[in-house]
Amino acid sequence: MSVSHRPLRQATAQQAGVRDIQSLPGAEFADRLPSLLQQALRREHSLIPPLLAAWLSLKPAANRALSILLEEAIASQMRRMALAANLQIAIGGQPRVALPGFAPAYPSSPPLAPEAPAMGIEPFSPRLLRDVLLPQIALSRDGENRHAGAAGFYLSLREGFQQCHKQLNFDARRSQALDYPPGPPIAAIRGLDNALAALNELASHHAPLCDGLAAFAASDSPPGFDPDSVWPMPANVRLDDYPPGSPEQALLARFSACYADFLSHLDAAFSGRVQAMAHALDLLFDLRLLAAGLMNPAIVIAPGHPQPLPPIGLCFAGAADPAGDSFHSGSHAPSG
Repeated sequence: MSVSHRPLRQATAQQAGVRDIQSLPGAEFADRLPSLLQQALRREHSLIPPLLAAWLSLKPAANRALSILLEEAIASQMRRMALAANLQIAIGGQPRVALPGFAPAYPSSPPLAPEAPAMGIEPFSPRLLRDVLLPQIALSRDGENRHAGAAGFYLSLREGFQQCHKQLNFDARRSQALDYPPGPPIAAIRGLDNALAALNELASHHAPLCDGLAAFAASDSPPGFDPDSVWPMPANVRLDDYPPGSPEQALLARFSACYADFLSHLDAAFSGRVQAMAHALDLLFDLRLLAAGLMNPAIVIAPGHPQPLPPIGLCFAGAADPAGDSFHSGSHAPSG
């Protein structure tokens, strides 16, 4: 089987839709709220590996305007993760991102949008941006009801918060992720008004970012885009696509281990370790360095080789992750 044509993974974890949330009595909504917010956290994270892959597939110093927009999209998703995590912390829950079953095994149907095109680990193309990534960043497809999909999920959570806030115990003592998420400062969630403001932000998209990305998605040959400056990496690569002990597998394993560390530091940040968020952001730089060797393996495997070696691809799940599950993540312990 070509690594570019993996079978689609449907999410195995039970997901609550808009109608499910709206039908919950107040007491049951309050009981299920931590798991609903964990579902939101999964949704916001699920876009990060595909966005990282698209960004890292751009050759250095090429397509700079697009590269900046993709960096902004990744930063936006990290901010949205922090908002979802802080909501869970505020009501006494514990957000987790470094557990088996958290991150999708790509290609996978997007969480909260099972009918949308599958997300995968692919090189950038205007088609990928137009058909797959942009609708998820914008929270809906063209012509879709704003009260459906991810936006509708957050609006339903907002309504639930309003109806049962007296049954919720907001814990003002617990540390929240406020200092390092990219973008404007995040307000601590200490009560209903803060919670509703966070849900309003989650139910909307960043218009300037979406407009900028939409300009690149408008045609297959957008102005200023050089398709020859995208590494032709294979899609949806796994460690076992390369022989055990091979340099290619070793490079992939280092990359997936680094991503596992990234998730573990986010996990620590959401558990009250303030500096862990800064360390997670540092690991994004490490991922970029490791990706350079995966896109152009000759610089690592065979320096001075007269012929270029084909890109290896990117893998965000390690060999120890449970095979066949639609959600994977690493469990490396954060340092420092």
